[in-house]
Amino acid sequence: MTGFIVQYMGREFRIGVPDSNVHLAANLVRNEFIFEGGGILASWQIVREEFEFEVEIAEFDSASEAITAENHEKISLIDPEYAKMIKERSENWELEWKLETFRKLEIILKEEGVI
Repeated sequence: MTGFIVQYMGREFRIGVPDSNVHLAANLVRNEFIFEGGGILASWQIVREEFEFEVEIAEFDSASEAITAENHEKISLIDPEYAKMIKERSENWELEWKLETFRKLEIILKEEGVI
């Protein structure tokens, strides 16, 4: 099968599905780094400068073990600081963040005479 071989955090992930599409997504949102791929790679981290990963498109015989309800704690890469941050967030954290962003933009638009 053709897919991705990802070297990340000292581990190798072979992400692929025979005769099907596969995805790999790296997201940098606020101070969070989220890296996911094909139900095989799942990582949630607080952003740090030392993150490195290598991605290769390659042919291989079998993919790495997929994440399931039974093995997710062993396979998923969850930064303890990230887990703590999520646990401590208020119920309305996203609305609070959006309101803060809106107020910053509102100030700029008022200064420029747009509103």
